[in-house]
Amino acid sequence: MTTMTTILKSYEEAYGTATPVIRRSLGSYVESLGPELVGKVIEVTAQAGGQKWPYLSKSLEECKRKGMDLAAYEAEQFRRKGGCNARVDRPTPSGTDILDRLVRRQLRVKKEE
Repeated sequence: MTTMTTILKSYEEAYGTATPVIRRSLGSYVESLGPELVGKVIEVTAQAGGQKWPYLSKSLEECKRKGMDLAAYEAEQFRRKGGCNARVDRPTPSGTDILDRLVRRQLRVKKEE
C-alpha cells in the first residue's frame, strides 16, 4: 500500500526536495487519482529522464484529464513502448523475402559495328 510519505520519499529520490507547493499539489493528485497511480507515474517519469516538477505535473494532469486508473496507465505505457524487444515468431515465411526471388536482369549485348 502506497502512502503519502512513500510518495514524497520517491519524489524526493527522483526529483529532489519537495517544496510546500509541490507537496500540496501531490496531495491533491493523490486524492483525485489514488496513491498507487501517483507513485507509478513518479517512477515512470523518473525513468524517462524527467528532472523537474513540470514534467511530472504534466503527466499527472494528463492522467487526471483522461480519468485513468493504474491498469489503464500501465496499458498506455505498454502501448507507447510498442512492445519493444518482443519476439515475433511466424510459423510460415511471409513470402516477402527478396533473396528467395532473386531475378537476374537480362544482360544487353552491345552491337558490333
